[in-house]
Amino acid sequence: MYRVHAATVSVQVPVILEEGETNWSAFAPSIPGCVTTGRDRDETLKNMAEALSYHLDETHRDELQEYAHLNPELRQAAAMAKATLSVAEAASLAGVGSTAITAAMRDGELAWVETPTENGAGHRRARRVYRQELERWAAARPQRRRRSA
Repeated sequence: MYRVHAATVSVQVPVILEEGETNWSAFAPSIPGCVTTGRDRDETLKNMAEALSYHLDETHRDELQEYAHLNPELRQAAAMAKATLSVAEAASLAGVGSTAITAAMRDGELAWVETPTENGAGHRRARRVYRQELERWAAARPQRRRRSA
């Protein structure tokens, strides 16, 4: 029987930058639909790195789900990749306040999805953080604190 192992690989993706009159934009020709903008070149490159990371993570989650039926280990990996937490659950697990989680989501440090929920006033959408992303982010937090100290 085959065993499934996870690894992270850094990939270089060619990006086209375009300077406009008031801002910059960028796209990756090899990854259709992955585009971004920014006030200047550096911000645009930072935004593109985040967009590519999010796009590739989503593709990874979708591909795992597609092949999950082939192997119990793939099924488990797919379930882990798709697992999400509410903002409150994520804050509790990471040992931080909900504000830190919300800020990390806003700044693109944490990947998240919106899911429909029902409340007394009708339908609304709730933000949920991917558990794997939260674990990566939380593991890097002590390093961030040490650097600034």
